[in-house]
Amino acid sequence: MDFIIKFIYRLFILFRELVAIFLFRLNIIPDKYKDRVRVLIKSRQYRKKFLKLNLSYDELGFYFLDPMPSKDFLKNYYEETYWQNRNDKNYPIRSRDIEHYKLLKRIYPDFDKYKKKF
Repeated sequence: MDFIIKFIYRLFILFRELVAIFLFRLNIIPDKYKDRVRVLIKSRQYRKKFLKLNLSYDELGFYFLDPMPSKDFLKNYYEETYWQNRNDKNYPIRSRDIEHYKLLKRIYPDFDKYKKKF
């Protein structure tokens, strides 16, 4: 059941994105949404480029792209799409932070015994 809900949600998001791009290309989308749709279009272009790369796994528990993208490619990606697509910038803690904490706890079981500042 969970899979079906996630699948329907993904279809809805895809449909919404396609409608936004369609309205943008017809130049009938409201001005306040134009920048967001530009980022969406750029994100789709970058996603195609990223999908051509291999995702490899490191024994330490990290994934990495193989071959690694160039510095220019990454610089453009972050400037044009990444930061505009982040919807968790306003929250003090992110799910990625929790994953990093779990990784630290797994590698250093005594991690919580002493006071620390991050």
